[in-house]
Amino acid sequence: LHTNKDARTEANSEEQETIAFLEALIRQFPECDAKPIVVTDIRQAIKDADSDLCDYLPDALKTTNYDGYFSNRLGKWLKNAATRIYDGYEVRIGKDRLNKNNYLIVDTKPERHIHTHP
Repeated sequence: LHTNKDARTEANSEEQETIAFLEALIRQFPECDAKPIVVTDIRQAIKDADSDLCDYLPDALKTTNYDGYFSNRLGKWLKNAATRIYDGYEVRIGKDRLNKNNYLIVDTKPERHIHTHP
């Protein structure tokens, strides 16, 4: 019973990390629901001193260097994230003209898009 409870707790923690990272990506790339982003864009943003993206990296992606291995892990992470929806956030995989993966991050919850005007 404890093993099952621990597994659920860990899964919930990973889901919260995923949601926080996807929200950070949306803030960093506000048009990523219509204009695809690629791993290189994300890697550059993480290296950018003005970006807080690094603060929201899921544990599975944390590393001391953001080299080619990081790009591979990030690509696999995004591909895995595209297998389900996280609180309305959906990662969609596409291909660019060179047949490389690109990603759209779509928020499917309309209530988050309601803006009040004074």
